[in-house]
Amino acid sequence: MLHTAMAGEIARQQITILKQEGVKMGRVKIDHANDTTDLKYLTWILDQGCFLGLDRYPGSRITPEERTNCLKALIDMGYADRLCVSHDWSLARFLSRPSPAGSPAKRKKINPYGFLYIKEKVFPQLREMGVPEKTLSTLLVNGPRNFFEGK
Repeated sequence: MLHTAMAGEIARQQITILKQEGVKMGRVKIDHANDTTDLKYLTWILDQGCFLGLDRYPGSRITPEERTNCLKALIDMGYADRLCVSHDWSLARFLSRPSPAGSPAKRKKINPYGFLYIKEKVFPQLREMGVPEKTLSTLLVNGPRNFFEGK
C-alpha cells in the first residue's frame, strides 16, 4: 500500500521502482488515488496490475461529487474488482490535539457521517447513477479480497 500524491503522477515513479525490484503488481495498492479525476492516469495505474485505494472521502482537494463521478467512470470501465473504496478520516485523533484540518467541530461540519460517509453518501449516489447492488458488494468485498489475496 503506497502512500502517494496524485499531483505530479508520483505513482509512475513508485511503480517503476517496484517493477525494477521484482514486486508483483497485483500486490500493490496505490492509495489516495481519488485526489485526482484524471482517468487516463488512473487507468494507467490499473493497467499496470495495481489496485487503487480510493480512500479520501469526503476529501478537500476535489469535491466528493467529483470523486464519486470518477469512481463511477472506473466502475463503468470494468475495474470494480480492483478498487478499494474507503476514507482517510478520523475524528477521534483530532479530539485531543489541534489539527491542520481544523477543530473537531469543523471536521464534523465537513463530514457529519464520520466513518459512515461511504455508506450514507457515496453508495446512495452510486445507486442513483445506476450502479447495481452486486457491484457495490464487489467494491466492499471482492476488491479488497482480491488485493489481500494478490489477484
